[in-house]
Amino acid sequence: MNNEAEPSYTWALNKYIEKVLNNTNIVPPPVIVNDRDMALKNSLKKLFPDSKVMLCIWNINKDVSTHCMNKIGHQTDSENFMGLWNQVIYSSNEKSFKDNWKKLQRKVKNPEVLKYLENTWLPLREYYVPACTNHHFHLGVGSTSRVEGAHAPGRISCQSSAIDFTSSKRQAG
Repeated sequence: MNNEAEPSYTWALNKYIEKVLNNTNIVPPPVIVNDRDMALKNSLKKLFPDSKVMLCIWNINKDVSTHCMNKIGHQTDSENFMGLWNQVIYSSNEKSFKDNWKKLQRKVKNPEVLKYLENTWLPLREYYVPACTNHHFHLGVGSTSRVEGAHAPGRISCQSSAIDFTSSKRQAG
């Protein structure tokens, strides 16, 4: 899309509803995974109110790694940190989530890293931690990576991952 603003997402999703959902027996998805794009999330919630919106675990880990690794330091510490973080985000129940978070807090001594996780990702845990998301039928899908891979041939033929929907349709014939 040319612009990743809420009106653009709403327009594109309305076109999808109009052309696909309204003309087929396809039902709206019960779960939609996105990469924390708030404009997209807002459009999804408006147009698919019965669908659970989840956050992509791969994008979360990428963001956490980018933000925290230079603050953690030594490679062993970095590997241990991501291992501890993964225990937190893959917790299957609330008790293990709390226990894993306390363990990470004890072992990671950098207050800036802990503050970042507490302020940025913990408030959104209902959108990615299995302890919260397993209440919704999603077949274990918690990442957009399969979708990104499926879109790769389209990006190659369009020569751009940011091509707008209308131009892409025109190029496809």
